[in-house]
Amino acid sequence: MIAKSEMQDSGHFSDLDGVRGLLAFTVMLFHYGLNTILARTIGIGPPVWDSCVDFFFVLSGFVICKSISGRAVSVRHFSAKRILRLFPLHIAVLILFSPVLFDGEEGAIDLILNISAIAPLVLQKMENFPAWSMGFEFYLPIIFVALFSRRGLSTPVVAGVTAILFVIATAASYEMLARNTLFFGPFLDFARAIAGLGLGFMAWKIYERGVFVGFPRWNGPIFILIILSFFGLVMGSVRFPLLGFFLPLLLLAAMFFGSRSHTFFSSWLFQWAGRLSFGVYMVHIPVLLVFTRVVGPVTLDGSIIFKGAMIVVSVVVALALHILIERPAMRIGRDGFLGIIAQRKYFQD
Repeated sequence: MIAKSEMQDSGHFSDLDGVRGLLAFTVMLFHYGLNTILARTIGIGPPVWDSCVDFFFVLSGFVICKSISGRAVSVRHFSAKRILRLFPLHIAVLILFSPVLFDGEEGAIDLILNISAIAPLVLQKMENFPAWSMGFEFYLPIIFVALFSRRGLSTPVVAGVTAILFVIATAASYEMLARNTLFFGPFLDFARAIAGLGLGFMAWKIYERGVFVGFPRWNGPIFILIILSFFGLVMGSVRFPLLGFFLPLLLLAAMFFGSRSHTFFSSWLFQWAGRLSFGVYMVHIPVLLVFTRVVGPVTLDGSIIFKGAMIVVSVVVALALHILIERPAMRIGRDGFLGIIAQRKYFQD
């Protein structure tokens, strides 16, 4: 294990990206019946796999803050890049699966709220319900960039904001895993998104100060232990909801150790899953709705063949959207139209 992998030097945390892929596929399997399998085999269920989304929030905040650190950032430019990162695939999924996502009774306002991903911010549902997190992942980072992108944030400010966000995240994690409305009620998703993305931002602010040094030879094993602990916490919280209080600590530890490790999560399989993670996350419910409509819920529920087919279809659709929609849009966000045209002219010459 090494203190700082080559992937990190290039701005890409390979282990963290690999785990993101693992968790996206876990969410898909959860919605396709993983809880039923766990209940039948080991008598545990149903775990709250929504915690995977909290990992996504913290990781997004961490990576976004890294990407803007140390340079002047235009909120308008940042917003444009985020639009190209998130919305092309989101809109493509809405169009491609519109027959099963919309029943024809939605009004113009409903369509606008869904297309713009504002719906969860005004406590309305997204027709493709996993996309609820996307709304927060677009709008909240813009606010955070405006507030926290300056290099001059003092250490007391970073420590104070981190402490506040940690308390919010801890309360939100417990409420989510305990399935109650003790703290935030209908605003639980707000609390999870704000605390998660904010903690990710502050984690990078701490990271770049060199406060966390890490253990070069042990970063990898510790990171693997953290991920195993995360899965153990999710399954164990069914009987012991108080475990939710440890979730924010695990997520922060994952950022610090995972950003400095290079384990099997950096292998091609997990990196491939990481590249498809957003697509798999966004398409798996529409695919489930298509299969439910075609074969019926009763037949689908008892068929391993059909559920295996759903997994294959979800991956294939996510791969196609990644190649045709997601990757080109990300390239435009990185290089711009003029940059891409210039590159093509260069290669033609």
